[in-house]
Amino acid sequence: MEQASKVFSDTVKGLGLNEGITDRKQKVTFHTLRHTMATHLYENTHDLYLTQRSLGHATSTMTARYAKMSESRFREGAEALETAFANCRKQTGQNKTEQAANLTK
Repeated sequence: MEQASKVFSDTVKGLGLNEGITDRKQKVTFHTLRHTMATHLYENTHDLYLTQRSLGHATSTMTARYAKMSESRFREGAEALETAFANCRKQTGQNKTEQAANLTK
C-alpha cells in the first residue's frame, strides 16, 4: 500500500493536478479515489448497502459521507414523488394534499 500511495502521489505531482490549489479539501489525494468510487458505485446501483460493503464500513452513516448524491438524483426523487401523487389522484379522485395527509375515508 505504501508503494502504491507513493506512485499515486508522484503521478498526481507529475501531472500537476494539485498545482495552485491551496484548499486541502480540493486536492487530489489517494483518498479521493475512495470517495469517487463510492459515489460512482452508489449513483449507478442506488444501493447504499452494496456501497457500504464495498468500502468495508460497519455502518451506512459513514458510507453516506463517502457516497455523495448528485443534484439530478434529488430531482429524480422529487419527480418520482410527484408522479406517485398524480397517479394516486387519478385512481382515487383525491388531490395531493388529501392523499398526502391521508384525510379522506
